[in-house]
Amino acid sequence: MADQSNIKSWYPVFGVRSYAKAVDYYVDWLGFNLDWEWREAPGQPAIVSISREGINIGLNESEDAATGAWLIVAVADVQALAEEWNGRRPGSVEVVSGVPYEGYVIYLKDPFGNIWFVSTHKEDLSPDEIRARAAKMFGGNPAAS
Repeated sequence: MADQSNIKSWYPVFGVRSYAKAVDYYVDWLGFNLDWEWREAPGQPAIVSISREGINIGLNESEDAATGAWLIVAVADVQALAEEWNGRRPGSVEVVSGVPYEGYVIYLKDPFGNIWFVSTHKEDLSPDEIRARAAKMFGGNPAAS
């Protein structure tokens, strides 16, 4: 069996369709650092690396890069992020609670269809309790969830 400590990190890559819109969204608004960018030649699609507080993400502008990824990010204080982001773009995000796994969440959808769930954990729940709350919330049978 492989030693699991061999995996040091992972690096998601989101498809984006516009370098300018991606920088505006991720760097100017969400506060990521632009670490590097590469183009095969001037005018060609960009491949970009951004980072913030230990999260590294690639952005790929090429036509074959998939969009519509989902990312879940656990943070210590989602309210502080909401205040930061709303400070840059007033009214842009809202913290919601009451979701099945009992946390506080900001839902983000970038201009390219990539979706983020940025959350702060509120209480420990078993998988069975999560299923039961999800069923109650969405009107289903918890055993079938």
